[in-house]
Amino acid sequence: MSIYTPKLINGVVTTAATRVKLASSSTTFRLATIQANAGNGGTIYIGDVTVSSSVYGIALPKGASIAIGASGNDPNFDLTQFYADTSNSGDGFSILYF
Repeated sequence: MSIYTPKLINGVVTTAATRVKLASSSTTFRLATIQANAGNGGTIYIGDVTVSSSVYGIALPKGASIAIGASGNDPNFDLTQFYADTSNSGDGFSILYF
């Protein structure tokens, strides 16, 4: 049995309608939980490189979270392939992954 060490990333979308990558360098994972900060003024939108407030895969209102998992023994996802946008400048998110 493998033991995985959880890691944390905190991110901010400085300017609304300007998407940001969830991670700046290759970050593979088996399971990641993405949470919109409880103090946000708007919604965090998660998706691919085309994410916006009108085109997204997941919408996270303040305090909401979602888990994304890979099956099998090897990480199948990379956080650099996911992007975030927001409806309110300065809103943030956190990602706990392993």
